[in-house]
Amino acid sequence: MTPAKERTKRLSTQYNIPWTGRIPDTKLELEFREQQQNDERTKARIVCILFSFVTTLFVFNDHRLWGTSHTFWTLILNRSLMIGINLTIFFYMRRARSTGQFDFWWTFWQLAAATHVLQIDMTRPPEFIATTAIDILIIFVFYLGVYTELKYQIIASLYFTAISLGFRAQDPRNSAPMLLQYVVAFLSANLVAVLASWFIHRMMRQQFLSFKAEEAMREQLESAMNEIKTLQGLLPICSYCKKIREEDGKWKRIEQYIAENSAATFTHGMCPDCITEHWPDQK
Repeated sequence: MTPAKERTKRLSTQYNIPWTGRIPDTKLELEFREQQQNDERTKARIVCILFSFVTTLFVFNDHRLWGTSHTFWTLILNRSLMIGINLTIFFYMRRARSTGQFDFWWTFWQLAAATHVLQIDMTRPPEFIATTAIDILIIFVFYLGVYTELKYQIIASLYFTAISLGFRAQDPRNSAPMLLQYVVAFLSANLVAVLASWFIHRMMRQQFLSFKAEEAMREQLESAMNEIKTLQGLLPICSYCKKIREEDGKWKRIEQYIAENSAATFTHGMCPDCITEHWPDQK
């Protein structure tokens, strides 16, 4: 079996992605991740820039709520640390060679961002609806913003959900109905986002395997076409010596011509009639 056929057969068995969302073949899974890594690095850096911009923009909101009090300067320090982490991840993404390193550092960023947002939430009044809306948006960003392993996305999102709900549960300003609304909102956001991320994981891998299978079949077809040589049209042949005239006017023996213009080869022997005619003494 040729290498192209072996790869086609291997790809055909991997085309059905299991519920885990990963390609069963480790080499194919790694090849897929490496192929996606450049685009994901770019998206991660864009998210870092946007998050830094939004973090800076909300300083004006901090000042409106707290003036120049101690809480305001604590928030400034918190935002400065987060911007520093953003810049560190932004520049480190250039050096993240392996998918494992990329997953580790991006999960670290997600956990840091979740902690940062929680600290901001603690300074907002319960009626500040924008806080909850931003928290829900962050959950979707964790799942859908940058591609990493689904399990790391789940870890970061559940961590953020747990500490957010825990903070709201400890705040005496939140009533029981309001806490129930928070629980439903966060769990619903996680459910919708994880299903969307899981679907995207499967779809991207199926597209990758489909492309690889098509590439292997194309190589297999090209290999087969290269092995096939056919003779077509009228061949000018000498009626006496049976030599064939080529386009440049040269004459070649028929076996030489066929060997050069097809996949056939010749072995020489003698038929019984020729043995009788040329070697009558041989039985």
